[in-house]
This record gives sequence, structure tokens and C-alpha cells, in this order.
Amino acid sequence: MNLEFLEEGSEDCPLIRLYGTVPAEFVSLHREIRRLATGEVERVSVDRLPGFRSVDGCELTMVSSPRDIGVHRRQGTPSFEWQLTPSMWDIAGDFIDPFARDLEVGRYQWLAGRQGGSGLNVGKIAVLMSATESGEW
Repeated sequence: MNLEFLEEGSEDCPLIRLYGTVPAEFVSLHREIRRLATGEVERVSVDRLPGFRSVDGCELTMVSSPRDIGVHRRQGTPSFEWQLTPSMWDIAGDFIDPFARDLEVGRYQWLAGRQGGSGLNVGKIAVLMSATESGEW
């Protein structure tokens, strides 16, 4: 799965997109988000998960937090931190579940930013998950 930051080029920017077509990678992401939701882990480095590839050095760390902050960028770097409460990680996991159970190429889902649903619309940087080779939505 590719991990890429797009600062501009669409009205949906800035956004981080996670995209690919390998079912096991969606399952891995889903599992790690569920671990955040249950409190089993507090941090997950997405760019270090097996099969995940950073585009242009993009790094994303998902963090279980006492507040829903969304995604923020470490100043001057391609490194991002995505902070949600366990209950919001649970909702994010629900949105990823269909990708993990039965990957349908062409499907996409907003997970953060103003496009996010069910309370995930926090932060100025969006997160998009796309089951495509090139990350389109």
C-alpha cells in the first residue's frame, strides 16, 4: 500500500492518501486501527507496516489520544501524526472493515478532515483510503 501526501492539486487537499490493491495490506491497517481502538497499543507507524511504501518520504503515525485532533504535520517535514480517541479509532475501523473483508477495486473512503463522516471530520489534513493502483477517488 502506498502512503502519500498531496499538499495541493485538488480542492480536497491537503490530504494523505493510502492506496493499493493488496487485500493483506488493508487487513493489516484494519488490525492496527482496532488495536488503537481497544487500547492494546498507543502508537502505530503506518509507513513501517509490512507492505506499506512511503511516497516522497511521507510518514504517518496513528496515535490514541485523549482528544480528537486529526492529522497534523511536524513542521518542515513529510512526517504526520493522526490523533484520535479510542472511540473514534473504532469508527475509523468500521469504515475500513469492508476493505478488509472483501476488497473491491475502485472503492474509496474518507477517514479524516472535512470529508470524514461520523465524527472523523477533524483536522485540516484529510486522510483518504483508496483501493486503486494510482490512488484516485
